[in-house]
Amino acid sequence: MAQQQQRGSMTDRVQGGMQALWSRLMHFFREVRIEFNKINWPGRTELTALTILVLLTVFMLALYIGVLDFGFRQGVQLLLKR
Repeated sequence: MAQQQQRGSMTDRVQGGMQALWSRLMHFFREVRIEFNKINWPGRTELTALTILVLLTVFMLALYIGVLDFGFRQGVQLLLKR
């Protein structure tokens, strides 16, 4: 009989823990929604301009690294041929 009461209290504790977890999770998502409302999202023109800027920067850096790689490769090949 004591074990049945203990089991019952264990299930109650698990259910209570699940309810507390669910409550904390819902509170977290409410807070996230509040923070998202505080964000100053860029407009379409600003977003387009910044996207183009990022793509150009990535392209220029890739070109720069490619030129360096080619130069170092040629230099190493010249040194190893001697």
